[in-house]
Amino acid sequence: MTLTGINAISYGKRLFIINQHLQNIPKIQIQRNLKRHYNLYHGHRDMPHHKTILKIINNFKNEGTLHDRRKTIRSKNRTKNTVRTSEFYDKITDIVENKGIDGSYRAIQRELNRQNLKTSPETVRKSLKKLKYKPFKECTCSWLKEEHKEKRCNFCEILLANDGELATKFEELGWFTDETYIEIIKGPNRKNNIKWSKTPPRDHNCPRKAKPDKLMVWIACSKWGFFYKIFRNKTILDSKKYHWLLSHFVFPKYYELTPPEFHDSFIHQEDGAKVHAAHFVSNFLFNKIGGRVCAGRFYDWHQTGINWPPYSPDLSVLDYFLNDRVKNLVHCDGQIQTLAQLEARITWSFTQITQEEVSNAISGFTKRLEQCLKEDGGPFERYRT
Repeated sequence: MTLTGINAISYGKRLFIINQHLQNIPKIQIQRNLKRHYNLYHGHRDMPHHKTILKIINNFKNEGTLHDRRKTIRSKNRTKNTVRTSEFYDKITDIVENKGIDGSYRAIQRELNRQNLKTSPETVRKSLKKLKYKPFKECTCSWLKEEHKEKRCNFCEILLANDGELATKFEELGWFTDETYIEIIKGPNRKNNIKWSKTPPRDHNCPRKAKPDKLMVWIACSKWGFFYKIFRNKTILDSKKYHWLLSHFVFPKYYELTPPEFHDSFIHQEDGAKVHAAHFVSNFLFNKIGGRVCAGRFYDWHQTGINWPPYSPDLSVLDYFLNDRVKNLVHCDGQIQTLAQLEARITWSFTQITQEEVSNAISGFTKRLEQCLKEDGGPFERYRT
């Protein structure tokens, strides 16, 4: 048996909506408060539409109850006509495979409508699921030269040697660090950049693009915790500021969050950005923790530690998980107007991320090394489910 209409919304959410209405809060603001209270994102299947919220309010005014008495319980076993026939599935396959139409469900729906097959996006979604098609979102990746691919392969081979002993050590003892830019205006809707396929596509590269009006956030994460620092007033992080950041902020945090028995064994990871590769920054790291560093050109200068391969965001926990997670949370609740609002939203987004999520992402580091090796050092994540 299936509940329909207002009754499909949980009783707790209906009660929350009525309590907000009795406080004379507009329905759009009620929807936003509901999203925050239940930690729902836009488009979530449990997130009621603002028209549904208006129906709940009107039903309460007219009937004096939170239940919709006009709606009855519908049986799943009732017989009904359906467009999802074998011919319909053939049409879907032809559109995806032969015509190469990609994008959201509505793009496929529009093509079906042109063929006089009136249907809904939900029917398209269920049909694609029945046919075992998966939506693969485009991911940005860098253009790699052969020398870059070779360095990536060498890095993966070093970490995966001896049954992945060093890779496991990175997952257990590593502090992964990186900077990211978070914009006031959210980028293009990635739901419109979907490739429908039964297996991950391998035929697309998308270069990175810079965007204005943004704040830079420096982030570090490990299995022991994560922390961040926001750079205000469009600060440009040069090597001197990065040296100050390491000595006065990062390492004190490391020693605060890392258990005392691992103070002499944790690993610091950073990419090969110019501010990281400055000679006196590299010397500071070497004098501070010796060879327990994975950074660009670190081994070339000190004959210890490991060189982080160039153009390898797909290997960094920050790039392939945490940065995107923070950006999605920042832009999940309406448009941002000022940098001050952006900073407040960034601070809030970090409070919504759990250590379990970060630990699960770190545990996939070894698997990504193996995937990189299978692609001979090339980009292995052109599309993401």
